[in-house]
Amino acid sequence: MKHNNNFELDVRVTPVKNSANVKAYASVNIGSAFAVKNLRIIGGNKGLFVAMPSVKNHKGEYDDIFFPISKESRAALNNAVISAYE
Repeated sequence: MKHNNNFELDVRVTPVKNSANVKAYASVNIGSAFAVKNLRIIGGNKGLFVAMPSVKNHKGEYDDIFFPISKESRAALNNAVISAYE
C-alpha cells in the first residue's frame, strides 16, 4: 500500500545539560499513528544531527530500531526535530 509523505510530526525536545555531544533528546508523534522516543540531537563537527534510537546487536554493534525509509522522510524528520530544538 502506497502513501504520500504528507504526515504531521509533533516533536517534543528535552535539553541535556553537562554532555559534550548530546544536546537533547526528542520524542516524535507521527500523525496519530506512531510515537518514537529517544532520538538524540548530537552536536558534531558539521553541526547538529539527529541520531535514531538504537540497540546493541549480538556483534556489539548498534542497529537503529527506527529509521526513515526515504530521503524525503529523513529530511522531514531531521528538519522537524532540529527546528524544535532551536
